[in-house]
Amino acid sequence: MVPILLCLVGWGWSAGHYAEICYSTKTAGLICFAQSGTVGLEGGAGRRGSLGVSTFSEALPEGRSWPPIRVGTSDTDYGDHSYAGFSFEYTHTADDWDIWCGVPFWFLIIVFSAVLFFVWRKTRGGVRAAAAFPVEVAATARHEDTTT
Repeated sequence: MVPILLCLVGWGWSAGHYAEICYSTKTAGLICFAQSGTVGLEGGAGRRGSLGVSTFSEALPEGRSWPPIRVGTSDTDYGDHSYAGFSFEYTHTADDWDIWCGVPFWFLIIVFSAVLFFVWRKTRGGVRAAAAFPVEVAATARHEDTTT
């Protein structure tokens, strides 16, 4: 339940803000970011910000709660390969490499909800006759008759 709530809050907050958590060494870096209904991960050779862990956050002038279907190539691009909020980009040169991927919050909410549903279905207890509706008791009795 907590991951679903975190995704809902993150989705609402990312509509008007950009936030990132960055970890950088002398030779490589990793950034986790959220913006416009998308959470993403970027990594590559070269430093990303200051050494160690750093954070950055800013309000977006034009908020958007839904990721774009497909964006052209520009400074605000979501990747060369993007559709409905999913995005992926990989660039490689002789001395540098960069990988970038993004997943929309709506997809994470669906995945976490499905996991919660299947865990709930597999872990719920059996029907107690004293606490059940008469229809459930009758259905349980019919099921037991057919299995014996």
